[in-house]
Amino acid sequence: MSLEEKIGQMLMVHFRGEKINHDAKRLIDEAYVGGFIYYNFCNGNLPMGIAADLSAQLQNYSQTPLLIAVDHEGGRVQHLKDGFTLLPAPSTMSQPLEMGSLCGFELRCAGVNLNLAPVVEPYLNDRSQNNPKAFIAGMKKSGLLSCAKHYPGHGKGTVDSHFGLPVCNELEPFSISGADLVMTAHVLVPDVDPDKCATLSKIWIQRLREKFDGCVVTDSLTMAGVLQNAGSLKKAALEAINAGVDILLVGGKKLTGSIEVITPDEIIDLHQYLVQRTLAGKIDEALIDQAVARIQKLKAKIW
Repeated sequence: MSLEEKIGQMLMVHFRGEKINHDAKRLIDEAYVGGFIYYNFCNGNLPMGIAADLSAQLQNYSQTPLLIAVDHEGGRVQHLKDGFTLLPAPSTMSQPLEMGSLCGFELRCAGVNLNLAPVVEPYLNDRSQNNPKAFIAGMKKSGLLSCAKHYPGHGKGTVDSHFGLPVCNELEPFSISGADLVMTAHVLVPDVDPDKCATLSKIWIQRLREKFDGCVVTDSLTMAGVLQNAGSLKKAALEAINAGVDILLVGGKKLTGSIEVITPDEIIDLHQYLVQRTLAGKIDEALIDQAVARIQKLKAKIW
């Protein structure tokens, strides 16, 4: 792979549309993206059949297999609903193995291969899965990749990282529970790293690597918490790579007081910036190579 292709593989992005369009093609052709995420506020409320067609169109157009992801936790966080079983809130789910298997079957029918779930940290209201190991096992039975989130946790009663930077020094142990990926939290823990939130912290990512050798994905870099810490989307992406993160999730609304959604032009510009910074020696290319190797290993699980 070229450097441009390798950095593109580290990007998971979104576009507006219910079928492949000019924006999606540009993201594949110009930014070489390795994955897409569906949101109900970007792609509409995709019925299962339309989602399946869209996924097939994207996979057929891309020269490399794509990760296609969605947040499908259940309860209030389930972005695909039309034609899908409405899952109960994770904190109250009484049959997590069966729900995980059903969720996996339906998402795979829609061409989705990665569920950014479950929430394994405690205290995240009704989003915290009461039996993440069983829910993950159910998804695995249906061939769906899973993601434990959000490492290392947000703690009790902290600021919502969508809208600000949580600061916490009391965290519960974080259990990966057999997930294929782990998602980072935009949380600052001064006793561990007083300067960088977990998404951008070499200290936190190194601690995670001691017990997990799979892919690490950021929570969305459009969120206010990480942007307050890094100063900009570009700096957040650069620092996350140098911290040891594998996949940069750049999707959804700009959660800094704006109601806008990040554009394909901004994503392509970010890709070009990361290439330039790597060539200038500001990003360790060895970390990019390691990330791409982990991403390829992850994709090999579903192809």
